[in-house]
Amino acid sequence: MPASKTTTMQTLNFEAGKALCAELLWLWLLLDAIFGPESHYGYYDGRGRRIAVAVITVVPTALLFYPTVFWAVREHLKAIREEAAPTSEQTPLLRNQEAA
Repeated sequence: MPASKTTTMQTLNFEAGKALCAELLWLWLLLDAIFGPESHYGYYDGRGRRIAVAVITVVPTALLFYPTVFWAVREHLKAIREEAAPTSEQTPLLRNQEAA
């Protein structure tokens, strides 16, 4: 779909879905580290280190996925405000001025 055909609501839905998938994958990683078999992972010494790595990964997840969601919400709200703005000939062209 060309960029000119996408709406702000579609962008918001996509970004929210992307962030939700990232959070679900992070939760799966954390739960697997907590409740997974002790000897299944040979590259970490113990369960405590696996849990620490899983908890630390929330920082990059939040930095990579949440700013785009906030941006999409801001753009969607801006589009809603622009649609609700009056567009008659009586609307002043400059802000803070009364219509004649």
